[in-house]
Amino acid sequence: MISTMLRLAGLLGGLIFPLTSLAAQSVLDLSLREVLDVTMQRSAELAPRDLAPQYTSSSWLAALPTVGLSYLQSDEKLGTDEAEFTINLPIKSGRQREVDRELQSLSAEIAAADELRRRLYWSGLIRESVWSHQAAVTRQRAAAHKVSLLSAMEARQRELLAASATSSYALLLIRQERLRAEIAQLEHSHDAQRWLQQYRQVTGLGNLPREIREPVPGGAAAALAQHPELLRLELGWRQQRTLLASAGQKASPWNLSLHAKQLDNPALDEQQLGVAIEMPLTLFDIETAPLNSEWQEQARQYWTARDELTVEIRRRWEVLNNEAAMLREKDALLRQSSELGESMAKQSEQLRTLNELGEEIALRRRMDAIDIESAAALNRVLIDQNNAMLRQAAGIPL
Repeated sequence: MISTMLRLAGLLGGLIFPLTSLAAQSVLDLSLREVLDVTMQRSAELAPRDLAPQYTSSSWLAALPTVGLSYLQSDEKLGTDEAEFTINLPIKSGRQREVDRELQSLSAEIAAADELRRRLYWSGLIRESVWSHQAAVTRQRAAAHKVSLLSAMEARQRELLAASATSSYALLLIRQERLRAEIAQLEHSHDAQRWLQQYRQVTGLGNLPREIREPVPGGAAAALAQHPELLRLELGWRQQRTLLASAGQKASPWNLSLHAKQLDNPALDEQQLGVAIEMPLTLFDIETAPLNSEWQEQARQYWTARDELTVEIRRRWEVLNNEAAMLREKDALLRQSSELGESMAKQSEQLRTLNELGEEIALRRRMDAIDIESAAALNRVLIDQNNAMLRQAAGIPL
């Protein structure tokens, strides 16, 4: 644990100072979870937020105390003048203190749920950039392999043309295919660089980790049971219910009043001290109509939002799950097609040497075989990418 924290601290230092070769090597050895930890800490440093409460809540006062001062002067010669000083203390009821404890507990749970949502959000950005980069690199490698093969064929064709053993048409065909492959290589290289740049902007790290595959997630039921968005919605509804309960009649504060009165007349000068308390009778289960209406409205909004979110999570899961099944079937077919394509390319090369197949057809067979092989490799990347997106849809951060 300590070594992991030291390594992450060193990597965060690399966000400020240029990475040495040793630091770059350590980036490659990071797990995706460690990449996420670095990203989370970097985002917190770039955009610090003070979520401390702005005001301090009293454990026993329901509101600010009030002070009352009155003076009554008699218009009779022998009358009594009255002066009174009153302090009113609104005291939290037992129900209100219970609500305060519930809100404090909910605040901690909501903070943890929000942190989980932030981890899921940054996980989505990391997964998108990592797997899009991997797909672009796979396409780039396939195009580079094609360029290498065509360059070798072009050199051999030039030798045959110099020896007058072939026509220039075959050389033109090969050159045309090579240029197409170089254009594709350039496009895929630019695409890979673009996703790498996005990864660097998100994480602040210079290189992608070597190991990016993730475990297979559970089913849709597990996704709904642990999804951070549903958890946050549920906690928000619990908080809203608690706030509504705090506004109810049973949570009304007790009013403690301290009185000091002075009576002054020619025959008597008297001082009176007293205390009064006013408390609601919670034996009656009575609430105001506006509070009941607010409760019903908030409940409708919660269940509507929950239904919509549940449907959306299920929809995303089913789309990705169906895509996963399709990609697995496609992988099996591409493997067979790749084997057949390689055999056909070898046969076409033999027939070309026997002048039984045209140069253009033989070249096309060879290019088709390479394309099928690269499609199979890309499909395997897409299977792993789909698995990562399934975990994202299930609400599982890195």
